[in-house]
Amino acid sequence: MPGLSALQELAVRGGGTPLPLDPTRRLVTSGIYRFVANPMQLSCLLMLPVLAFIYHVWWLGAGTVVLFFYGVGLCAWSEEATMARFGAPYQAYRQQVRSWLPRWKPYVPAVANGGGPTLYVAAGCQKCSELRRWLEVRHPAGLRFVDAENHPTAQLDRLTYDPGDGDAPDQGIAAFGRALEHINLGWCCVGLFIRLPGICQLVQVVADLCGAGPMPVVPRCVSSAAFTPTGAPAAKIMQQERLP
Repeated sequence: MPGLSALQELAVRGGGTPLPLDPTRRLVTSGIYRFVANPMQLSCLLMLPVLAFIYHVWWLGAGTVVLFFYGVGLCAWSEEATMARFGAPYQAYRQQVRSWLPRWKPYVPAVANGGGPTLYVAAGCQKCSELRRWLEVRHPAGLRFVDAENHPTAQLDRLTYDPGDGDAPDQGIAAFGRALEHINLGWCCVGLFIRLPGICQLVQVVADLCGAGPMPVVPRCVSSAAFTPTGAPAAKIMQQERLP
């Protein structure tokens, strides 16, 4: 699962792949990369001995040894040469995140002016507020909480996670999975699983059927009429959402 999630993260956040012919265009330090620098190698190292034991194939176990020396040798040299293009941010990242030994708490680079990852939660929604309190008591590192009604540019209708780096935000179950990455490695694994393609859509459908479907909120910072998605009177929306 960490290996699959790493591939997803490189494509979604990095705009590339782990292959040298199609490298990422951006430095990826989110998702599983908040905890370990080489999650795909780590996944292979953990998977091969298990497969060797299950199928009683000795050469799979030998492959683990080969992969280990390949990782600490040629692959490490190539990776350092390739990633050097990201300069100081990459150096700061590698000083805090090891190649194969995961951290327990996530790496979240400091952002000036109080920016960085932000979770928008509707203050007028009781279930959303309870979810916010559940997350806050676990002290997620580097994650800001802002009322969805105070979003500066959009009318939100789901829990929304803004990475704060210009990438598209995640919503719904995907946003919740992103928030879990800020707590610790254990909760991160839960977040990685529910964000995997196919699983995320399935969990979202189940959540919607259980009452966690879209619920538009009226922004406080601008005229509510400008954000009415269907042209319905703003007063009607406010009544439906039970906002103050």
